[in-house]
Amino acid sequence: MKPISIILIIFLSVLAQKATSQNKSLVLWDEENSQPVESALILHQNQAKESAISNSNGLFELPPSWQSDDSLFVHHVNYETTTFSFSKDLKDTLNIKQQDFMLDEVVVYAEKTVEQFLEDIVANTQAKLKFPVKYDGYYKEFTLENEKYISFADASMQFYLEDKRDDINIDASLLESRAVNLETSEEIDLSLVAPIGFESALAYKDPSKVSSFLNPNNYKNYNYSISDGSPLITIKISPKNPEQDVCKVGKILVEKKDSTISFIQFQYHPLSIKNSKEVNMLVMKAKVLQNKVSIKYRYYEDEIILDYVRMNISMRIYNDKKIDQTNTFINDLSILKPSENQESISWGDRYRKKSIAKNGTDFQTEFWKNASHVSLSPEELELINSDHKDLDAN
Repeated sequence: MKPISIILIIFLSVLAQKATSQNKSLVLWDEENSQPVESALILHQNQAKESAISNSNGLFELPPSWQSDDSLFVHHVNYETTTFSFSKDLKDTLNIKQQDFMLDEVVVYAEKTVEQFLEDIVANTQAKLKFPVKYDGYYKEFTLENEKYISFADASMQFYLEDKRDDINIDASLLESRAVNLETSEEIDLSLVAPIGFESALAYKDPSKVSSFLNPNNYKNYNYSISDGSPLITIKISPKNPEQDVCKVGKILVEKKDSTISFIQFQYHPLSIKNSKEVNMLVMKAKVLQNKVSIKYRYYEDEIILDYVRMNISMRIYNDKKIDQTNTFINDLSILKPSENQESISWGDRYRKKSIAKNGTDFQTEFWKNASHVSLSPEELELINSDHKDLDAN
C-alpha cells in the first residue's frame, strides 16, 4: 500500500472516531515500514485501569480516566515494549520498533526453572478462574474476501461456561443482534468454513488451552525469554525450529504480585506458514495463511475473568474449478461482567449456530454502545451503515 493511501486511511479513521467519541484517538505506527500496527495492547501505568487495543488501522482511544500526567505502555508480539509519557511523547501518531524473534535473555525467579515458572503461572491463573460462570458479553465478527469487507454481525449475548471432564462446556444465548451481508463473487457459505467463532474465543478462558507453547510437553520446542519488570513480567516465546512445523511466536504478560497471566498474544512464525496443512471441505479446500490471537484477562473482585479476545485468521479457499480466494475472519469478544442471574441457559434459549450472522438483525436497544474494546475502522463503519444508516454505529 502506498504511503499516501495509508495516511489517508489513518486520517479518515481518526475523523470517524472523533465524530462518534469524546475520547482522544491515537495511531500506532511501525517505525521501520510505515504501516499501522494492529492488535497492540495499550496499558495505563496503573494496571488496574482499563486497557485499549489498536484496530486494523492502528487506531485506539484513550479512556477518559487516563490523565495528562500519566504514562502508557504498548505491548505487541512483534514489537519492543514501549513507554510513552502523556506530557512529553504523546502525539497523534506513536512509532514503535520491531523486535527480533531470536531470544537469549532468561531470568529465573526464586530458584525456579523456566519450566517451573511457566507451569506455575498457568496453575495460578486456573486457580482463580470460576466455574461454572455466566457472563454478559458483546461479540462481533467481520469477514473479508480478497481484502474487501463482505459481512458483519454483532450481538449482545450471554455465555454459560462449565468445566466438564477437563474441558470447557459452552452454552450461549443471543439477546439482540445486527447483521450485514454484501454480495460476494462466489456462492460459498463462509459460516461453514470459518475457523473461529465465539466458542473458540471463550475456550481461551483456560490458559492451558491457548497455545502449544504453554503445554509442558512442548517446552523443549521453544525458546523463552523472561524479563523482570514492575508490575508486569514479560515472557517472549519463539520456536527453535520454525521451518519444520506450524509454530507460533508469542508474548505473555504476567502479574508480578501473584504470578497470574494478564495477557497472551501469538501468531504464526513467518517461516512456519508454508507448513500449514490443506483441509478438504466438501467441494473446496482451505489452507490457513495466518493466525493472530490476543487474549486479555482481568480481575473482577477476587476472581480472574476473560476481558477480551481478538482473533484474526486468513485462509486461502479454492477448488479445481473457478474458486480461488483469500478470506479473512476477524472476531472480537468482550466480556462486560458476570451476569446477575448465574443460572444456566435453558435448552430453548441456547444459540446453536456457529455464526451470529445467521440470526440476522433483531434489536431494541443500542447494545453496541461502549461495549467493544476495539474501535471501528472507516471501512467497517461503512459496511455497518450500509444497512443501518439511521443508527450511530459506534
